[in-house]
Amino acid sequence: MTLMSEPGPARPGRIEALNSCNPEISQAAARTVISEHASADADELIFASLALFRSGDLESGVFWFYAGHMRLRDFLALDPAEGGIATALMMAGQPITRFALQDTKSFAQTIQKVLDWDKRTDNPLKTHPRFA
Repeated sequence: MTLMSEPGPARPGRIEALNSCNPEISQAAARTVISEHASADADELIFASLALFRSGDLESGVFWFYAGHMRLRDFLALDPAEGGIATALMMAGQPITRFALQDTKSFAQTIQKVLDWDKRTDNPLKTHPRFA
């Protein structure tokens, strides 16, 4: 399921690749999502963050998890009925949150970086008429 307000180009298998048990596949998929972060769906960013985190790239995992979370909040403002999906995605990120909260100063800096990223990165959801 895509978390964009309007259907975008089909990305068959991307979520499956991000969740692959083969680290080569999941890491390649995560690198692709991150390189296309401006057009990535919230769920893609969150699953990419999980793949990065599992591979040991902990700080990037934290950043992209909360970047995906920012986009997910925008999506839920448009479609609150999808809250169950949001809950599942946030629960999947519990290890990331536990890691991030071990150093609250670093976590606060990461959140500021996420906020800065969100300000300078186009968000297709923000052009939706319900945000006007």
